[in-house]
Amino acid sequence: MSKHPEGPPGRRPAGAGVAVDPPGGFVPWRPRERHRDAGTALVLGLVAVVGALPSIGTTLLVAPFAWALGHRALRDIRRSGGHLDGASDARTGLVLGIVGTVLLVLVVLALVLVLALVLAGETTGFQEAPAGVEV
Repeated sequence: MSKHPEGPPGRRPAGAGVAVDPPGGFVPWRPRERHRDAGTALVLGLVAVVGALPSIGTTLLVAPFAWALGHRALRDIRRSGGHLDGASDARTGLVLGIVGTVLLVLVVLALVLVLALVLAGETTGFQEAPAGVEV
């Protein structure tokens, strides 16, 4: 019986926790897996920004979600060490999400300003012209 059942010291048999190249040294190419949120961020960003004008700004409500999903997807893709793909989709969704969120904030501020002006006009009321002054 051998002193080392696995073989000589310093060598491990194939399949013992060490990656072994296939015969002939050919390693088949495998495409990288796409991050599941990269495409979602892109679609939400496009819906938010492109659909804002026809929908009178209501689609801007999904812009913060595009921003968050794009950010998370980019972070995961960077940390994957090259195993995940979809960085361009995630980055585009992130940028569109930021643009859409800024537009959303501007729309909300404009609505608040209009509402404040309308309420201020109702509370002050209109003054009638003094007697003898023609308008």
